Amino acid sequence: MAAYGHYHVVTGRVHYNLAQSYKQAYDFRKAYYHFSQNYDIYSEIYGKEHTKAMRCKTEMDSSEYDGVRDDNKTTENVKREV
Repeated sequence: MAAYGHYHVVTGRVHYNLAQSYKQAYDFRKAYYHFSQNYDIYSEIYGKEHTKAMRCKTEMDSSEYDGVRDDNKTTENVKREV
């Protein structure tokens, strides 16, 4: 991901694919982190109302992430693990 930079379409796609993989493995904390990274990237590139950005926002708002969303340290903890 470093080859493209943080705010690049390919970097966003990688985060989305990682999020889906972690979701399938029931690691919702890491999945949420990667969905949030994808949302930030796509919101910056396409805008917050774009379909790709809204897809991640909808995923992040689902009930699967209730416990994760409330954890303020999720981002910092996952950054160290990834």
